[in-house]
Amino acid sequence: ERTYAVPVAEFKSEAFSPRIESYGEVGSWNSLELRSSVGGRIEYVSENFRDGALVRQGELLYRIDPVEFQNDLELAKIGLEELLAEMENAEANLTLAESELKSAEKQLQLRQENYNRQIKLSENEIVTKSVVENAELNVAISEQTRLSRKSALSQSKARKKLSEIAYEKQVFIVKKAERQLKETEFYAPFNSIVSKVSALKGRFITVG
Repeated sequence: ERTYAVPVAEFKSEAFSPRIESYGEVGSWNSLELRSSVGGRIEYVSENFRDGALVRQGELLYRIDPVEFQNDLELAKIGLEELLAEMENAEANLTLAESELKSAEKQLQLRQENYNRQIKLSENEIVTKSVVENAELNVAISEQTRLSRKSALSQSKARKKLSEIAYEKQVFIVKKAERQLKETEFYAPFNSIVSKVSALKGRFITVG
């Protein structure tokens, strides 16, 4: 009978931690891709704004040349002042138009009363017919003046409303210019490590 020699060993229970060697990339839970909200030439780049550098929250990373945006803001503010002056002028014209209408209505009332009085006097043959006709003509003139003042008042109200709308629109333009000027500077939103930096001083960047 053939026999075979085999190795034998005693099994022992023990803790074992396998060691695996591999390659990969460590990623962050929080990441942010920087995109510019305004376009222009980069005039400043932080020394820490480079691949692999650590930046702190609130640190200025880069700044776009703000001159153009400062000019836009100043022009927007000047436009706002002009529209404010127009709005105040429209308010003054409206007040004047209201006063003139009241005056015209008062004049019409007085001439109407005079006309009625002249008619009674004419019936008693105290005044001539021409006096009555003249009083009637004055009433007609006053009525025409009242209508003219009423039309002017309506126009003044319309101009005041339009000036208010233009002023409100200009306020939004000023706010937009202020926001764009503020967006020429970008600060780190949180502590982070920078990667894939393409911003260079003097380089022109576009929106997005």
